[in-house]
Amino acid sequence: MFAHQSTEAWTALIHALFEAGLTVTATYPIDTELTTQLKAKMSALSSSITVVCRPRQVGAAASFRDVRREIDRVVAASVHRFWDYGFRGADLIVACYGPAVGVFGQHERVERADGTPVGVPELLELVKESALKAIAGEFTGDLHSRLYFVWANLYGTSTQAWDDARLVVQIGGEGEDAMHIARGHGLFVVDGATCRLAMLRDREGFHHLGDDPSASLIDQLHHAMQLWKDEHRADLVRYLREHELMDHAPFWKLAQALFEVLPRGEEDWKLVSALLGERETLRIEARRAEAEPPTQPGLFGE
Repeated sequence: MFAHQSTEAWTALIHALFEAGLTVTATYPIDTELTTQLKAKMSALSSSITVVCRPRQVGAAASFRDVRREIDRVVAASVHRFWDYGFRGADLIVACYGPAVGVFGQHERVERADGTPVGVPELLELVKESALKAIAGEFTGDLHSRLYFVWANLYGTSTQAWDDARLVVQIGGEGEDAMHIARGHGLFVVDGATCRLAMLRDREGFHHLGDDPSASLIDQLHHAMQLWKDEHRADLVRYLREHELMDHAPFWKLAQALFEVLPRGEEDWKLVSALLGERETLRIEARRAEAEPPTQPGLFGE
């Protein structure tokens, strides 16, 4: 039984099992843990993970490319299975470690094309990335938008432990600190040891949110939602047209995803629902605006 989420702890466990001649063949999350101060300090999970082990049958070395492909397949199936069981958040991700260990534990070592070995910590990071891809589905936008999307799918708008935010950010990788994302980009509302997904009302104080053409899709979507909320329809059409979002598939895919996961009574759900419902009309208005000739100044420039 194991109830820890850190890569270091799992690496130590897996190394110990390998040295004992065992490998992991399956993992089963079971709701057994109590929410206590001790548990929070230990970075434990909401569930205990039952780790099923068998004698390790070690084969020849395997290429990292082949192992990576198999891990992607196994983790994707595990995410769907555990999701159907009702598991979310860190529990869902860590539960995927077992099936993945069963993949690379079959081989004496995993090697890159140049012969350098790939360690257990790196393979576990690969599992996190694979879980992210499975949760995110076809959405492959920028890091911040993907993080927002994945968190919304995992937790919706409910309040969660800040440690869970750290883990989900780590899945996205690219070296960004969770607290930096929370404070610098305003994706989370942090309250002590807990946090929740930031809604539009939480981000209205961010000046120039989504103004830059290179802004993240979630910033641009929130900007569009704010314009709709303020009933600035002409400005909304102009914004979507000038930022080339009218037919930008990832932008609307993110909107559709939030429509599906946000609570129906939430203001953000109503706003994104309205945008999706008016998409075709907004497109027509944008084309009409493009076809209209620019206003010519008068003789004296008035």
